[in-house]
Amino acid sequence: MVLVVGASKGIGRGIVMGFVQEHCRIVAIARLDGLLQAVKEEAIQKGAVFFDAEECDIMRSDTKELELKLRVEMVRGNGGA
Repeated sequence: MVLVVGASKGIGRGIVMGFVQEHCRIVAIARLDGLLQAVKEEAIQKGAVFFDAEECDIMRSDTKELELKLRVEMVRGNGGA
């Protein structure tokens, strides 16, 4: 499983698509939910085996709380594709 921060555009988006090609389970974080959802849709369309998208400004969030939320979702299997 990989975590990509800044996944909604630019290099982050490119990294996500590279991991999709490698059949990785992906958790993507970005500040812009609309763009992030577009990345999620594209990743699923290209065959992502698991994709969870979380809108978050990593510089302004409680990273411990975010980590716990992501862990719980991974265990439950709640993640998109």
